[in-house]
Amino acid sequence: MKFMLISYATKDWEAGQAPDPRLVAAIPRLYEKMPKGASLVSTGGLAPSSIGAKVRVSGGKVVVTDGPFAETKEVVGGFAIVDVSSKEEAIAIANGFWQLHIDVLGPDYEGGGEIRQMFHQEECASQGEPVSEQEQLVSGPEHRRLEPFIGKWKTEGIIKATPVAPGVPFHAVDTYEWVPGGFFVLHRWDANMPDGRTQGVEILGYDAARATYTVQSFDSVGNTDALTASVAGDSWTFDGKLLRFRGSFRDGGNCLVGVWDRRTNEAATWEHFMDVKLSKADGY
Repeated sequence: MKFMLISYATKDWEAGQAPDPRLVAAIPRLYEKMPKGASLVSTGGLAPSSIGAKVRVSGGKVVVTDGPFAETKEVVGGFAIVDVSSKEEAIAIANGFWQLHIDVLGPDYEGGGEIRQMFHQEECASQGEPVSEQEQLVSGPEHRRLEPFIGKWKTEGIIKATPVAPGVPFHAVDTYEWVPGGFFVLHRWDANMPDGRTQGVEILGYDAARATYTVQSFDSVGNTDALTASVAGDSWTFDGKLLRFRGSFRDGGNCLVGVWDRRTNEAATWEHFMDVKLSKADGY
């Protein structure tokens, strides 16, 4: 289950002051202390309300008022979405977040927020409504071939040495989960690469009309890519115009080992440039 941890904006935040750099440096350590099996889905901060707007509906009219929201007692300043097994785990993560503020900023710090469970749109559907033809679609065995990817993985790899540079290791966390309905898989990654941290998401699915698997990815530096994929036994191949992956599941599905190739253009030859190994995290 997913919870949104909401952080109220402080007076300093509303005034446009940047957060204390000590706090910014300490927050990533929270991820290492999250309950076993819990994961961070997304996080972000909101700009001061002075550059925002408020919308109200009353008397059949929509009224938009520019910020700041002086009359509002509590203004949202940021959020984190966590995937946990219980409300208690969400509370434990929130406690750690606010305790960190006290530890870093001192006992005079004052702040707060909310812990709110999230739900999917289909959970609000009326039980008596007729189901459309599209809603009657059922995922098939082709979709279930994606099941081995599901879970949280610790990724290690090395970018191959070149004539002008040595090989460079990297590590990442990859999380795969089913999108409700069982037709698509959502993949999130958070990687520490030689040129810096990169995060992203991709959607894996099956195109019955083309009888092929499809992959669409988006990352934190503005890149997007589209690949097709195929499977034979425990082995998968992902093919793009300039990138391709070949790998297989091993150790009873607890390990995925593969290689990435790349080329500079579609007429160029493929070059092996990266080895990767994904190991399923404990509890998945």
